[in-house]
Amino acid sequence: MTNDQDATPAQPPEDFQEYSDARFGFRVQMPKRFKILPATMDPLARMIRGLDEMSEEDQAKVQPRMPVGFWDPEVIGQLEDGQMQPLRLFEYDALRGGDEAIDEAQAARMWDEIQEFLPQNLANTKMPGFAYLGTRETKLGPLRALSFDFTWDGPRPGLYGGDHVRVVWAMSYTTMFHVYHHCSGDEWEARLPELEAVLASFELLKQSEVDKEAARSAVAFAAYEAAKEKGESEQAAMTAAQAAYEAAAEAEAAAAETGDAAAEAEGAAAADADDA
Repeated sequence: MTNDQDATPAQPPEDFQEYSDARFGFRVQMPKRFKILPATMDPLARMIRGLDEMSEEDQAKVQPRMPVGFWDPEVIGQLEDGQMQPLRLFEYDALRGGDEAIDEAQAARMWDEIQEFLPQNLANTKMPGFAYLGTRETKLGPLRALSFDFTWDGPRPGLYGGDHVRVVWAMSYTTMFHVYHHCSGDEWEARLPELEAVLASFELLKQSEVDKEAARSAVAFAAYEAAKEKGESEQAAMTAAQAAYEAAAEAEAAAAETGDAAAEAEGAAAADADDA
């Protein structure tokens, strides 16, 4: 399952910055130049999330509840209609199994099952030109992980060396993590050091941070749903959600500050009593 969940993460390159999403219990360092993906692109991630069975409107609703994905502006192609096509993507999934920790025996069974079934699930996405390259053991930050590599034709068959993909699977005591890395075949080898730096920077967050973020996100989602019920636009609903999230964070910070002040006053009173 893990080697050392409390291990100090690798020092990322200077041109990286932190991306943290406490809703899903992890933080990672990403290259500063990367941009946010507006929607889920990876075929396996779309299958796991059930997006292909949803309408575009429903997909837009659920996307904010999922981990953010990224695209690399340095690796770009061009579609037949002239539009620019990102050819290098990073996406994440965090699938929580429950509140109870997974024991070592369960973890061992899941490790074996993933090695057997994930390649089959990849093949079931029916990507044109799909070819499975193999599985190897690796690391995702402090977590023992499995790496699955494959190629397929990509968005422009016959161009850019196709699409080379690595799916990294790892598990903490409560959560399964996936990292999806797509890159054009002609850029794959040159971009591997950066991929390894991203994977090495992965960290698990403390449960207290996860719980706080879950509370803020619940407030934000309630504000979003209330705005939509009033017939407001998607943009207005998102704005309301963001405002509610920020207000919840400010209230939490104020409560923590009040608690710290109260503790400090109590400590001072106790010290005065001892002096007396």
